[in-house]
Amino acid sequence: MTSSTKTVKLIGSESQLENLKELTIEVDVSGITKRTTKTVALNAKDNDVKSISPEQVKVTVKPSSAD
Repeated sequence: MTSSTKTVKLIGSESQLENLKELTIEVDVSGITKRTTKTVALNAKDNDVKSISPEQVKVTVKPSSAD
């Protein structure tokens, strides 16, 4: 899975930001059989910060059996 979005802006307390090592996103890949681009939400609550910008990113899912 890849994304053209390489940076995001996070807003949170100093301790929230210090503890953050990576962002977690949920991407439903069920039924994907070929390269597919999806728009997914970046959820601030799931990542324990006040806000994330942009709120959505596009990701490209390429199943291992796809060319």
